Amino acid sequence: MKTKLPNRSRFTALAALTATALLAVPAWAGVQDKMPIAPIKTEEGTIFHVLLQNQFSNYYITPRGLIVQDEGVVYQPLALLFADLYKGDGWLNNVKLTVGCWNSIHSKADPAPNTTTPHWNEFDFIAGLSTTIFKDITLSATYLLFVSPNDAYESPSNLELQVSYSDHFLEGLTPGVGKFSINPYAKLFIELENKATVSTTDSSYNFELGFIPKYTFDFYPISIETPTFITFPGNGFYSENGDPGLITTGAKVTVPLKFIPQKYGSWSVYGGVQYYHIYNDGIALGNTFLPSGSTNRDPVQWYGGISLFF
Repeated sequence: MKTKLPNRSRFTALAALTATALLAVPAWAGVQDKMPIAPIKTEEGTIFHVLLQNQFSNYYITPRGLIVQDEGVVYQPLALLFADLYKGDGWLNNVKLTVGCWNSIHSKADPAPNTTTPHWNEFDFIAGLSTTIFKDITLSATYLLFVSPNDAYESPSNLELQVSYSDHFLEGLTPGVGKFSINPYAKLFIELENKATVSTTDSSYNFELGFIPKYTFDFYPISIETPTFITFPGNGFYSENGDPGLITTGAKVTVPLKFIPQKYGSWSVYGGVQYYHIYNDGIALGNTFLPSGSTNRDPVQWYGGISLFF
């Protein structure tokens, strides 16, 4: 499904150079993202924090358009540990280390032969470093290792670089009712070793440009978001053409569970729907090679979950 990269050295060098440039300043940055788009705000005097999330969906669609599963129930738990390495009031506001894992477990068994874990499709190891500057600009570099518990493919390693902006200039549109923000971001996904896609063998990159408009009510901090982004795969990522990859938009509602005492952490439930239009023929071709064998170029994903932060 994913094969070795014959020319990964030049992309490894590019990734290292870009990461060095980004981390000389600071960040963070999704629908199926394993890392937050906006900076995580933490309490003073505490260094370590944990985010636990349990999500259920009708699809497993990667942010780059692969339809891994389109039948049954998809369960995707996430666990992240944050460590605040630095906090300050100057132009550099914080430096944060993150490590964690993400899984995708499916009710429909994977057809991979001789597997002892037919329902456990994927395990991802996550390690990232982020910084926030001028209070609202966040830069991040994240290492991602995708592992197949049922040995369906060789484990791809990837580097994800991101810059995001938490804006405030539209907060006063509805005084006394709520606050509105746009939250634009840009993300570069770079394949380091082994392919993260299935229709080509050359290492490449995928550029994502998006924003997450968000409205949070004042009377009770319910938030409504519309995650929207478009991707631009490099030559060889899916195919040799320069067509855009996909465009997606949706709606997500998050409700904090304020009745749970704060000493037990910050709990919230969320639910949403996301529409994808797969534009690039290379993505569509790659999806036919996956166990789902999907030919759907306009999938709609429904999802919901519960999260805990402490």
